[in-house]
Amino acid sequence: MAQAELDELKEIIRRTIRVRRITLGSFFAVGVVVRLALGLRFPLPLLFAPLIWLLLTYPFKALIGIQRDERGLHWTHAGFFILELGIITYLIHFLQGAEWLGLVFYIFTITYANFFLPELQGYLITALAILFYAALVLSEWAGLIP
Repeated sequence: MAQAELDELKEIIRRTIRVRRITLGSFFAVGVVVRLALGLRFPLPLLFAPLIWLLLTYPFKALIGIQRDERGLHWTHAGFFILELGIITYLIHFLQGAEWLGLVFYIFTITYANFFLPELQGYLITALAILFYAALVLSEWAGLIP
């Protein structure tokens, strides 16, 4: 892959990072307003998980910037998707949405990953999303997690 193509691919990923930051920053801001202004008490992990997720985009962007080939770039991006699957699983558990709502977040992640990643990494993210969701549902069902 030529350097110009690699730079273009990096820019596409940087744009996705900006969208993530806007979304996560907005979610965090709304959570703060709802918690402080409206006095609605919800578990703090629901407030801080998106903030941590947002903060993790900064080292992710730095890792994207230092990649020197397409393979490294795609595996770095896939690695971040895997991290996101973990965060999504955590949030879904606290939102008690494993029955149906949580599935939407996984579908979005699978679609997004398969749009931006090569076939192999897309299959990996799809398989891991299925595994994470199944593990969450079965763990809740079996009483392994409250």
